[in-house]
Amino acid sequence: MIKEDLICFEYQNKATITKDDIIEAIKIQEEMIGDRLVNRLILTGNRTGVSPEARRYLAKFGLAAKKEAFIIHNFTQKMMYNLYYSVRRASHPVRTFESLDKAMEWLDKD
Repeated sequence: MIKEDLICFEYQNKATITKDDIIEAIKIQEEMIGDRLVNRLILTGNRTGVSPEARRYLAKFGLAAKKEAFIIHNFTQKMMYNLYYSVRRASHPVRTFESLDKAMEWLDKD
């Protein structure tokens, strides 16, 4: 956690986020904050991807948040994000950013 109302997950460059990674992230969030709603920040590497199985699992079992910000680095990541969120309607605001500063600024707004 960076702040009391923010949880952050960072994924390595060239990593593929798997279903097991999503299960672990959900478990960590539940252990750290319980059922409180907080902002969520997802930091990806330049070539981080998400497996189809992980996307399907997240669509079914993803946790709610106040807001969720993704740091993305390239056009391919942006396309994958847009495709995924055109199908999965989040119960909270979700946006992508190219910089951590802009993401934090948005997350800090009420």
